[in-house]
Amino acid sequence: MNSALQSALQQKSLHWAQKAAITTFSTGIFFWGLDRAVPAFHDFLMTTFSCHAG
Repeated sequence: MNSALQSALQQKSLHWAQKAAITTFSTGIFFWGLDRAVPAFHDFLMTTFSCHAG
């Protein structure tokens, strides 16, 4: 890695809210992909969040 880029990355620190936003967004993308790829997970979500489950 370029030493100038490396030093720039070390000097810049993220605010806790930026870290939280990145984590939330990444987790959302992960679960969206999991929902699309695994039918059993989709069924689990639909059952869990359904108001008419019975």
